[in-house]
Amino acid sequence: VKRLRSRHIGLVMGLGSQPEEHEEAEKRLMRKVTLHIIPYVGFLYLLCFIDRVNIGNAKHNMMEDLHLSSTEFGMIVGLFFVGYCIFEVPSNLMMKKMSPSKWIARIMVSWGILTAAMALCSRYWEFLLVRVLLGAAEAGFFPGIIFYFTFWFKKRERALKIAFFYIFAAVAGVFGGILAHFILLMDHWNLSGWQWLFVIEGLASSLVGVSVWFLMPDYPHSVSWLTPDEKMMVMNRLKDDHAAGTSSSSDANASSVNVAVKAISWREVRDTMLDKRVLTMSGLFFVMLNCAYIQSFFMPAVVKEMLDDPVWANLLTAPIYSVAIVASLSNSIIADRTGKYHWCVAGACTIGMISYLALAYALTGSSFIFKYAATIGAASASYATIPPYLAWFTLNLRTSTASAVGTAMIVSIGNVGGFVGPQIMSFSEKWYGTLGYGLGVAGVLEFLAVIGVLLLAWWQGDLGGRKSKGYEQIVDHEPEMEEPSWKAYGTA
Repeated sequence: VKRLRSRHIGLVMGLGSQPEEHEEAEKRLMRKVTLHIIPYVGFLYLLCFIDRVNIGNAKHNMMEDLHLSSTEFGMIVGLFFVGYCIFEVPSNLMMKKMSPSKWIARIMVSWGILTAAMALCSRYWEFLLVRVLLGAAEAGFFPGIIFYFTFWFKKRERALKIAFFYIFAAVAGVFGGILAHFILLMDHWNLSGWQWLFVIEGLASSLVGVSVWFLMPDYPHSVSWLTPDEKMMVMNRLKDDHAAGTSSSSDANASSVNVAVKAISWREVRDTMLDKRVLTMSGLFFVMLNCAYIQSFFMPAVVKEMLDDPVWANLLTAPIYSVAIVASLSNSIIADRTGKYHWCVAGACTIGMISYLALAYALTGSSFIFKYAATIGAASASYATIPPYLAWFTLNLRTSTASAVGTAMIVSIGNVGGFVGPQIMSFSEKWYGTLGYGLGVAGVLEFLAVIGVLLLAWWQGDLGGRKSKGYEQIVDHEPEMEEPSWKAYGTA
């Protein structure tokens, strides 16, 4: 550590003796890092999200060809998350043992092949089987990237970085709908348009996944596009950021930036999985992702119910996601600059609550403009909620094991909403003949999320109140092993 500190001091002297010069050099360096990391992993997530929700674009044609009911379609969509949730934590631990480039490449190649395999399914049970396997194959990608960001960015930089990464899902919504529109018109070699949709988009992900093995940057110390001094500066700014949030020097020295340590502390795994705040925030994330997946999987169907035109329904989803991109970035910038992550999350959920309830009430009546505006509000709220919430969650994850397990836990439990949300919408459509009742449930869930976020912020002391006794016990937990090991959370 002393050797690293001395090199860091030397680098600062070389960059200039004035704090302003050092700060400007640090900004230039992090712009360089950001440009190398974010667009690349964002493009990977774009492919991931297109492959995950393309079944929503294929819904109309697929149900007609295979004579599927709304309930069966909802089950096909939802079972993806069974395999996805079970394998999240093991996948993130494997990424810690291996390296990001190798593990992400494995994930992409396997999910691409299984996405393409859906084109070969002609029976209901075949779809169920492939969707479970697809979820298992893709497990670990999203939490793995959130974990990956802890190797590069400081705590108060992550909301915006997660937002830039996450909005590629909205970009996928913009281009995915347009791309699906044209692919669905294909009818060649005894394959229908919906089958070509799975083949083309699945194989594209597999081909890109092969390149990830060679091209994805792993850690600051292992890349060729940083000088030795720049590598040291990136690592030491993370070490300083971690030390500012810990109560002891041993905690600071065992930060999550020590990526060279591949060993897994099973005590940390246990403590993280049983941590009350990890479980509480995971439960809230489940509530939020119910709404997010209702929006993602059924947006074309909601717009179609407004217009009764499946072609225009896919095309008119593009403006919705365009506005959602702006909302996500804006809310994340505010969250990082103010540090008021809880207010930013609660505010976005409030907008979502109003939008979903308005859309549920007006879906079968009112003007198209009003319904379309409510749809934009619901989508924007979903995309504006997730980045600051995940950044808030990762603020206090101390070690690489805690980060790997914690991010996988919250995404795993949260994505159970990916199974429940489609079932809510399918039952609404089956029993009431409209998606409106399902949208009303989404509005109620957003209300519960607002209450839960504010109660959690009060419990943690973020609202200026007294921190709970349980919170203090977690902060004051002392390691009992020679190799530092502690509960998942500390002070931010």
